[in-house]
Amino acid sequence: MKKLLLNFLLVTNLMGISSIGADEANLKIYEDQQSDPFVRYIDVQNLRLYSLDEVSNKFLKNVAKTYLLMLKTNSQIDPEMRAEYLKITKNNYVYQRIGLEGTDYYEKKFNTSFNNLPQSRIVENGPFRENITDYIWEYRRENIKSEQITEVIEHLLHTITNVAFSIQYSDWDWRNPSSMINLATQEAIDKGIFNVLGYKEILDRGDEDGFNKAITTEFAYWLIAVEWGLGDFIGIPNDEFRIGNRKEISEKLPLGHRMYKCYVEKILSPPDLKSLLSIFPTNGKTNNQDLTNKIEDYNCNQNINLNQEINLNINENNSLNQEINLNIEGTCNRQIKGFWKDYLELNKSEFNSRGYLFIVEGEDGRCEYGVGINENDAFIDCTKWKEENNIIGKCMPYAKDGKVLLDKYSNNDEAKPTNNIFKSKESKDLSSWECMRGSFDKFVEVYGVYVVGSPGAPMNKVMHTAGVLAQYLDNDENGLPDDPRVASYLSNNNYIVPVWSVSDRENFWENARGSYCEDNIGMAASMYYDEDQWAIGGIQKTGQWDTNLEEVWHVVSAGWYEVYPKYFGNKESMLHEAMDKARGGKFVEVPSKYPKSAWYTYNDKGCSYECQAHEYFYWILMANINALNLSYTDKCSPNDEWNICNRFDLKKMDILAYELLNNYDFIFPTKIPNGEYKPNIINVY
Repeated sequence: MKKLLLNFLLVTNLMGISSIGADEANLKIYEDQQSDPFVRYIDVQNLRLYSLDEVSNKFLKNVAKTYLLMLKTNSQIDPEMRAEYLKITKNNYVYQRIGLEGTDYYEKKFNTSFNNLPQSRIVENGPFRENITDYIWEYRRENIKSEQITEVIEHLLHTITNVAFSIQYSDWDWRNPSSMINLATQEAIDKGIFNVLGYKEILDRGDEDGFNKAITTEFAYWLIAVEWGLGDFIGIPNDEFRIGNRKEISEKLPLGHRMYKCYVEKILSPPDLKSLLSIFPTNGKTNNQDLTNKIEDYNCNQNINLNQEINLNINENNSLNQEINLNIEGTCNRQIKGFWKDYLELNKSEFNSRGYLFIVEGEDGRCEYGVGINENDAFIDCTKWKEENNIIGKCMPYAKDGKVLLDKYSNNDEAKPTNNIFKSKESKDLSSWECMRGSFDKFVEVYGVYVVGSPGAPMNKVMHTAGVLAQYLDNDENGLPDDPRVASYLSNNNYIVPVWSVSDRENFWENARGSYCEDNIGMAASMYYDEDQWAIGGIQKTGQWDTNLEEVWHVVSAGWYEVYPKYFGNKESMLHEAMDKARGGKFVEVPSKYPKSAWYTYNDKGCSYECQAHEYFYWILMANINALNLSYTDKCSPNDEWNICNRFDLKKMDILAYELLNNYDFIFPTKIPNGEYKPNIINVY
């Protein structure tokens, strides 16, 4: 009854706010010189529409009316999801910018690049800052007036999906390579439905984030426009998006269709084309709108298992697995196809099915490759042939054990990131160990180190932990461990990072007594999915601390202690020397009071001297990569054990630690892990 009452109140409220006639009557334009150059605005259902001075008041109101059409009620709207969406746009100060004609208009008017103009920037005063995407342009020239509806619909959808939805739902977070929107976009690309060549110039500038943002945002627009029955009106299919009706979407793009049915359809209404034409009269446009089969049964509660469903074709049979993704264009494609069978045979006869294949595609389309029994050997072999043949490009891991790792390459120095997560079978598969069964049902392997999740652990948290682990081991994200010796030590000693609860931990160790796991599992730290702090997407994005940064590093640092004992070992080492200096003396046990000169004052009396060094190692690394920066989180201050919050202060206050991390030949992380690891070296079991 309580749930029914809540839904009734929500529906009643939404019906009230979505009465388009009533809302249109309340549209009021406000002057706002403080947000110059955006001097006028309308607030419409918690979305602010900011306009430049050149924009007409009529157009500003017409954009608001269009947005109201998208917020009409219908039988498919989920009142709670709609209410949460409206709350998100309000609390996060989401806004839309509106200008005249386009960037060319302003460049001609002010005789300079648009990027140099105030119009190109975000609002500098007040709370409306970062949560925007692009512009809506008012068209006054007769030759482009007919495109006005498309211009308004497209860019309102960009703001809704790229900004508001990405805040509201992790499935819409374009920054996360494993998110549903990224996977759905990749699905359309792989099937030849979405052509992204027009966005290659963004990659050519070296802006991978901008590229991913652009293609996911555009894909969402094309998808929704077709699902709304606007394909014919907008001109779909076209060179960029090649299917134009809803039936084809559901048949050929199941992930995209799911995104529409489970999110878009529950929050937005398809704007009626007749109403759109009354707002923006156009010449030469039809008023046909395909709304056939508009309502269908769709079970959004039946989750798609991304790690199995998406990769189903990869695991159906071995022959398909050998042929998959050999789709590089031109010369490189022919060379790899010609060598593929030889590689498989060599892999079987010489490498005992453990070999690697690296390839490099040059700017001129020429291709070279290298093979080896391990990643380093294959990389060296590929680099040798690349240099000998004067190919400009980067050797990237293409296959391992006959399994393709990368499926997309650009003609630039860098390989295009792939969003797929491949499942492969390793000789050491922890999911097959009897002592692991029952306690864990999620196994994610990163360079031979496993993140394991208990049945109650959410998969997105398990994958986030795996991403942080991958970024600690391969911080430059080139597909190779930064320090292979550390990664090999952790792998050879069966280190794992559990994501579980306290009760899960107790049950596991109770059941592990006398089993193979008791003496053969390395476990330096854990993540607790129901207690720890999680910053999915990273601390810079969320503004909160991520316990993964500490606990996962404790696991990785176990390799550093053993591989480089002189520098970091658990007996006398340079790390201990630096810690003693930071504590104001050598204290085997925690002192009752630290000297005033100390800047590392860990107080847990249950933590041994070696334990104190492990904590110190974590703190100095966090300072060195600026993860404690007060602009990100409040982790550093106030803090009763450590107050050096950035690399600059570390260099000034803790000279021994700074030198240890930066002045030797070690390769430590320099970027803050956010869990969104790009190379495709994460294997899910």
